[in-house]
This record gives sequence, C-alpha cells and structure tokens, in this order.
Amino acid sequence: SIDHAPGGNSLGEARLVQIGTGERSERIRTYNFPQSRVTDHRIDYTTRNLPGIMAGDLSELTHALEAEEQARALASSGAGWGASVPAGVGGTA
Repeated sequence: SIDHAPGGNSLGEARLVQIGTGERSERIRTYNFPQSRVTDHRIDYTTRNLPGIMAGDLSELTHALEAEEQARALASSGAGWGASVPAGVGGTA
C-alpha cells in the first residue's frame, strides 16, 4: 500500500486547473463538421470555412481575435474615437 500525505490530491488539483473539467462553459472553440462551421466562444465569432481552417488557414480567426483584443483594449482604456481630440484636429475649428 502506498501512503499519501494529507492533501496529497494536489497533483489531481493541478491537473484539473490545467485541463479544466470539459464543461460546455469552458469550451474555446466548436468545430461543427456537418454544417462546415467553426465557432470561437471567447469572442462569439462563427465562420463557415471549416475546410480552410482545417487546412491551416487561420487568418480569419486570428483577425477576429485581434479585432476583439483591440476593442477590449480601447474599452478598458476608456478611450474612444474623438474622446480626446486636440483642438483643430480632424475637423473645422
């Protein structure tokens, strides 16, 4: 018999943190082959180019992820278009 130290489940806990539970809420991407659809759940983006994605053309997904990242960065900085435009820039003064 192997003796386990108290709290010896730390390996199992570490593994669970790394791989998750597999719950639907943890899913990053769904590949739907019958409908030729890929959905990235982190940014709520869907494309119907599954053959291209599977062939390695990830540009559509990466562009969508980059756009979402830029939108989040703008939102978190509190800046928006025209939020702090110096006088005389971009219009009539």
